[in-house]
Amino acid sequence: MRHLTIWAIALVFAAIALIASPLPVFQKQRNALAHWLIAEGFAVIGAKVYLAVASSGDATAKNNLGVLHYRGVGVSTDLEAARGLFTQAAALRSSQAVANLALVQGGGCGLDSARSATTVRKLETAVADGNAAAAKQTMDCLYFSAAKNRLKDPDGAMIAASLAIAGDDGPGRFKSGKALVNAARSIQHPGYRGSPTQQEYDNRVVRLIDRASIDLFAATELGQPQAYEWLGVARHQFQKLLPRLQLGERLGKKTFEEWMQAGAVNGDWAMLCRTASFALEDLLHRVGRYSRFEFDTAVARARECVERKQDGAASSEWYDAVEYPAVKPHPVASSYPTFDIGRAADALRRLLFQDAVARLKDPTS
Repeated sequence: MRHLTIWAIALVFAAIALIASPLPVFQKQRNALAHWLIAEGFAVIGAKVYLAVASSGDATAKNNLGVLHYRGVGVSTDLEAARGLFTQAAALRSSQAVANLALVQGGGCGLDSARSATTVRKLETAVADGNAAAAKQTMDCLYFSAAKNRLKDPDGAMIAASLAIAGDDGPGRFKSGKALVNAARSIQHPGYRGSPTQQEYDNRVVRLIDRASIDLFAATELGQPQAYEWLGVARHQFQKLLPRLQLGERLGKKTFEEWMQAGAVNGDWAMLCRTASFALEDLLHRVGRYSRFEFDTAVARARECVERKQDGAASSEWYDAVEYPAVKPHPVASSYPTFDIGRAADALRRLLFQDAVARLKDPTS
């Protein structure tokens, strides 16, 4: 028993020594351990593990430790240390570190439109080189119109970012398409002081929606059902310009409601709940009677929304590298549509009560 205890203690110390070792061994596994420790609230210990792995020359650890210094998580806030780590990681071909370095040099992204625009300019070279992380950061920096207005060609900057994201990155294509549609929606309409002419407005919208449509259709084919809703938004808001769009005919084949329904059918949980809510509200506010088939269909759809289980995150390996962005992506989307589920559940309760009352009044229905 004594020998087993000694061996157990020895193994524990050996494991600690290995984890804290600056040698280039088990880098992916130690990065995963550091990420888990930080996620579980042990940020100081996680930062120490990242420090050890970064000392071995690992780009992911250098980038992530830089982000911890940038945010002040588990370590002191130190922008110079963050800048140095991002520079080292970028030299080791970390695309995320390239984006993070530009963000630190530009002053960040957010409500300060001047800093956001400066950061976008810092990212231009990386975007032109096809750096997807830099492209996504550009999209986030240009979320607010005030930042776009500080650039000579904000539409061109967003389209360039879209082209850098292009490929088999489904979430990236969706992010790009959605951002481009919102950019088109934010253009001031003709008729207001300082607004563009009708031709200028149309040309800008066509340029953006052309690229947005390509990204959104690609996203649907890459397993991103939420992209259907944004195809519907583009079709509904810019239907007068459909004849000028490259994919205008394809975009115009469905109405806004039909694009939403396509999203629900293809697995978009939020769209499933919204279309269910629309069907329930239609029956609740209908003046005449509704058929039992309509009632059963609406109830079944709502229950599918409310009773659906959240999917677990899939990963090919537990130690897959996670590279942190210096700022959280904006906006952060949740896979669990709490508001839409709640709205569908409320409409379902009201319909079931109303239907029960109706059947009590007329038992033969």
